Amino acid sequence: MFDDYLNSKEGLLHQYFSRNKNQFWFTINMEPKTKKAIKRSEIKSFRSQVVKHLRKEKRRRFRSKIILEISFLVTTRNPPSIQNLVKNYLDLLHKPMPNVDNFEQILFKDDDQIQLLFAHFETAKEGNKSDKPEIRIKAYRYSSFIRDLDVARVFYRENYDYYEEQREDSLRGDPYNDLEEFEEYKDTYQGELQMQIYDLQKNNIIRDIQAQILKRSILSINNILLLFDSLYDKSFPFQDLGLDKNLIWMTTNHFEMGGGPILRNSKIEFKKTLHSKIKAIKNRLKILFPLLQPISVIVIYTPSAYNALDLDNLAKYILPKTIELLDPPYSYKEGFSRGDIHEKFIRNSNSENLNLTSPGLKSYQIIRLERTSDTPEEGKIQFILNDGFEGYYTNIWRRIEQVILK
Repeated sequence: MFDDYLNSKEGLLHQYFSRNKNQFWFTINMEPKTKKAIKRSEIKSFRSQVVKHLRKEKRRRFRSKIILEISFLVTTRNPPSIQNLVKNYLDLLHKPMPNVDNFEQILFKDDDQIQLLFAHFETAKEGNKSDKPEIRIKAYRYSSFIRDLDVARVFYRENYDYYEEQREDSLRGDPYNDLEEFEEYKDTYQGELQMQIYDLQKNNIIRDIQAQILKRSILSINNILLLFDSLYDKSFPFQDLGLDKNLIWMTTNHFEMGGGPILRNSKIEFKKTLHSKIKAIKNRLKILFPLLQPISVIVIYTPSAYNALDLDNLAKYILPKTIELLDPPYSYKEGFSRGDIHEKFIRNSNSENLNLTSPGLKSYQIIRLERTSDTPEEGKIQFILNDGFEGYYTNIWRRIEQVILK
């Protein structure tokens, strides 16, 4: 009788909410800084506040595998890169720093405990004095997340038609139609001012096209469930739902990277491979470049049989080169000369964020998978370009929560 309840929808939800009480999250109001920029007093303040939050919640450090989400709200005009911020604060959360304090292994014991890493970057809105700098961190046991996936499978099956319709809707339509129609009226723009307005409007349309293309690479629920298929007690019946595993990854912004960088020579080869793969995307999807729309990156990593990188070190190899090659904007980039267009018109077209000149990623997620019998000896890395404004709300942790709580 009790087993029947546990396997019912109500029982599964009850267990889900019980597990979720063990999520640990907190916010610290301070300007996010890199290892080179942060002061000793700021390090001490950050670490002591984390300890204070742990003690308040009567929590101890995580000793087993975890998933971690870290978000930054930055108010400086020239913000640091997201991967350098993440690297710094992960170190502050676990490394001993005897020259600062007596704490060690504050939130977790070691970087290699992190199986899923989600990072997000926001900038203060221009003119909005209420925006305060902050660092938000959320952690959860990896084993609990795997059990949440089992619950999500049940609710996904029940609402399969709804999610399939969502997926099909995202693929409908030709994103290029608006641009073709707009260019038919180019001759109606006369004079230098009107041509600048034409360029502005055209760039806005191209940016919308880029957003539509990038959004099509958001991981669907069935993709997420498939990623962790080997961890289920019983294989998820994809064929019964009309899905073909071989078609799951058919997306224009997805490519295979081969194995991960382990030794010195393989690190050099890895960067060469990354360069050639991104160059191939630029040749195949010319409408995406130059990027006017912020992007996020999804990296799906299965370690080699010999060694494994922790996720922030993997980010160190992939993300800087990605930013260098793609030159993505933190915020909207109009791509026009500001000099001659009416000041009010310009201000209204770009009022959301600070005028950021350096390139960078809006967010990223790195997903580490367990090796299986068919994993190549050198491991496997899959790389997906995604829409920057969707990255925070569509990371796989949040997607699974949405399926269960729908």
